[in-house]
Amino acid sequence: MGVKALTRYALVEALLELAAEDRRLRATLPYGLDPADAEQVEPELTGTVEALRDWLSTAAPTAVAERLRARLWPAARPAPCAPWLRPRRSRG
Repeated sequence: MGVKALTRYALVEALLELAAEDRRLRATLPYGLDPADAEQVEPELTGTVEALRDWLSTAAPTAVAERLRARLWPAARPAPCAPWLRPRRSRG
């Protein structure tokens, strides 16, 4: 038997799913950007963090709760199973 723990990372995943709808966070990185060059990545990362921070300040708890419920509710109710141990019948 196991228990699925709900973690703060589940909230992060729901937030990122919702943030993907923001046009600033979906913007294409500059053509020719070398992802291995930290100096080229830095300004893009800074701009992305700022856009994400702006978006996070407006995140709606209702929308996050709906995402969590949609993802986790079906997994929360396992199918019934037969008892693991059955009482022994006494012979007497």
